[in-house]
Amino acid sequence: MPGPSEVAGDGREGANAMAGLKPDITDIVLAAGSSVAVVGMAKNCGKTVTLAAILKGLAARGIPVGVASAGRDGEDVDAVTMLPKPPIWLPRGALFATAEHLAAKARAPIEPVAATRHTSALGRLVVYRALAPGTVEVGGGNSAAAARDAVALMRQLGARFVAIDGAAGRKFSCAPSLVEATVLATGAALAETMDGAVRRTACAVRALTVPGWDTRATVRVPGGALSRRDVVLVRRDGSLGRLSVPSVLLRADEVASEVTADLDAVLIGGALTSSFLRALLRRGRASGLTVVVRDATRILAEPGDIERFWSAGGKLAAIHPVRLVAVTTNPTAPDGRLFDPALFLDRMARAVAPIPTLDVVAGFARNFPVVSGAGVAAGVARSCRPGAGRHAVAAAGPEGVSSEAFSRQAMPCDGAELPREGGVA
Repeated sequence: MPGPSEVAGDGREGANAMAGLKPDITDIVLAAGSSVAVVGMAKNCGKTVTLAAILKGLAARGIPVGVASAGRDGEDVDAVTMLPKPPIWLPRGALFATAEHLAAKARAPIEPVAATRHTSALGRLVVYRALAPGTVEVGGGNSAAAARDAVALMRQLGARFVAIDGAAGRKFSCAPSLVEATVLATGAALAETMDGAVRRTACAVRALTVPGWDTRATVRVPGGALSRRDVVLVRRDGSLGRLSVPSVLLRADEVASEVTADLDAVLIGGALTSSFLRALLRRGRASGLTVVVRDATRILAEPGDIERFWSAGGKLAAIHPVRLVAVTTNPTAPDGRLFDPALFLDRMARAVAPIPTLDVVAGFARNFPVVSGAGVAAGVARSCRPGAGRHAVAAAGPEGVSSEAFSRQAMPCDGAELPREGGVA
């Protein structure tokens, strides 16, 4: 991980917040493009609250928004934990994709706009428009294809920015083929101790932000040409070998036996699992080897196995890197535990630096871009890219959004403060 960056000492808005302006996660996601996935490290980590902060920021800027889900979210009580959770608030005019049976639970007047080709046990996945501000339950997009089709449809219907609610355990929601940016929500619910939560989050961030694979073989192995069955062996002399297996998970030992000392990299078309990393470690083949995936959402190995692979001299890379633009922290847990909010934020920020780290409820941040108010007004160049040491903030919004959209009066908002989550992320 990159070395720690400076953090403010008072635990609040700090010296690295934007001068004269309250730290705003919306500025960061807009700097990265016109789409974002908000993914939770686990349930109760503040994902829904983070999404709400982004949506309210977009509404205040008058940006037409669309919302989709990689699972089911927005319900009053979580279907797994039976704990209360905050709803998904939408401004007037927002588009959202949800299953027909969930649309009936909306606490705002809505109208159906278009149906997708996808169905689930909750009915067809349909795009609706909110006719007034209110809360909704979003779900039914529980596959990459469903989420992708919903996003494309909402774009066609006028959404200039799309937010994906990434359900726990469904990492596909932050795939670079689906969104331009990712925000990771973490919190006290992740581990019993602050040390544990910080350590697990830092490991997840390192895995999610593996660098792009950059060798002369890259142009000869396009990511889109790899099927789930493909394994490509890249030798140090630049020559390639190919294997086809039903699953690396099922054939981990067989594939690892093909990894010889003359290999520079192994490309996995499907998922990278713990069984394959363990097989490489047993054979002493980790040192100097790069395991390449299409994107970091395909890394499904356990954190401990990834750490052991790295410690043995192995590397991970991706053909299409994920752009992680922010980490948010929730210091509360459903069992009543409470981490010190400022200390938790400080320690998390040091562990994931230079990625901007925010507590969207308390309203303070670390590793935040240092720009003047005039710089924000003018819109500085986008630089929220993987490996960037500093993240510039653009206020001009997503490409294709006219300047008029930013001068319009903000859409009506219920004005409520963002709650601390008592339920799932």
